[in-house]
Parts: sequence; structure tokens; C-alpha cells
Amino acid sequence: MGWTLDVFGTQPGVSVSVLDGSASEAGDLAEVAIERSGDLSKPLTVELNWTNAQEATLSDGSPLPSSVVLAAGKASVSLSLAAIADGLEEPTEFVSVSS
Repeated sequence: MGWTLDVFGTQPGVSVSVLDGSASEAGDLAEVAIERSGDLSKPLTVELNWTNAQEATLSDGSPLPSSVVLAAGKASVSLSLAAIADGLEEPTEFVSVSS
């Protein structure tokens, strides 16, 4: 069916927010934003911790990343997430992310 995206704690100066918190096997995508504050002059690697990552992929089909890099001068990045279509009738599942 689909799932709901939850966000938990983040590292200092970094926020993770849900732009669209639900996805479905029918193709509806969820979206999460990773943003930083402070000095943008250097790149920043943000480690991501997922729960139930086996239920989702990035919209291009690649696995959910364990980290993202915010390039120098870039304050945010967004990720589009897709539910894995397994064809099973199941209740709503949950995918969570923290940094």
C-alpha cells in the first residue's frame, strides 16, 4: 500500500523536515529536506539513519543513502522517496529518518 515518513533528532546546525510525508506503491512520492544553518563556505556531510529503509528507495530506484553532502554554498538538499511496490496487501508502514 504505502507508508508514512517520520523525522527524529538531528545533528546541531542541521534540520531534517518532511515536505510530503506519504508515499504509495501506486507512484506517489514522499519528500524530505535536509537543511543546514551557519557557515556555508565548506561542504558538509550529513549522516542519515533510516528505519524500515527496506520499504523505500530514492525516486530513481537507488537505495536510501547513509549520508548526503551539502556542497559549499548550498544550504539544503531534498530527497524524493518511493515506496517499493511489492504487490502485497498490507497496512500503512512507517519509514523514519534522523541525522
